Amino acid sequence: LDALVLVLAKHSFISMLLRKYICRRLLEYYSQPAHKVVGTPDASVDFSSLLGQWHWKRTYKRLYKQQKGMWLTPVELFAPYYSNVFANFVSSSMKPM
Repeated sequence: LDALVLVLAKHSFISMLLRKYICRRLLEYYSQPAHKVVGTPDASVDFSSLLGQWHWKRTYKRLYKQQKGMWLTPVELFAPYYSNVFANFVSSSMKPM
């Protein structure tokens, strides 16, 4: 079943299918330039200096307040370790020809 959603559009309500509304919103989101969506931290995190979970959470909050995009991916948060681990996993799981 398709659900109807009421959308406020320029001071008047219009109804449209929920799937069409979601499609439009996703299109608006993904048509933005990448630097507005995915942030880049100013500096990488020195994980060896973190004193525990509370310290990581504090550092994580600080990174999100400083970044310019809407969110950070694991690649940005755990650079360069995440990329190295992922590359090692892919290369070790490939079957030789």
